[in-house]
Amino acid sequence: MSRAALALAALLLLPHPAPAASPHDGTWKGTYRTIRNDNSGSCDKLDNDNASVTVTDGKFNRTWGGNTFEVTASPDGAVFGSGRRAQTTSVVRVIKFEGRIANGVMEGEYGHDKCAVRFSLRKA
Repeated sequence: MSRAALALAALLLLPHPAPAASPHDGTWKGTYRTIRNDNSGSCDKLDNDNASVTVTDGKFNRTWGGNTFEVTASPDGAVFGSGRRAQTTSVVRVIKFEGRIANGVMEGEYGHDKCAVRFSLRKA
């Protein structure tokens, strides 16, 4: 076997590096401000001056009304995730975390048709 073939074989046997982390990985901190409120108990106290999310491998979890769902921060800056929450036996709300990352700021809306916040987060 030639030296070139041996060198190529040796390179193929080397461990491959892990995939690159998402450009959005890290902790993001900022605020939630109420934009929709039907004055029900589940809409109380939505404003938050210490909101934060930690993005790992382009993903993070959010919880609303006891239900947790996954949110994806794609490389192009789109941020989206959704889950469902049963209000009653006949009403199911779709909870969304939807926005965009641009110029170091993650902004968008988080909530459902009756209660929601506008979020504005910066990488810490």
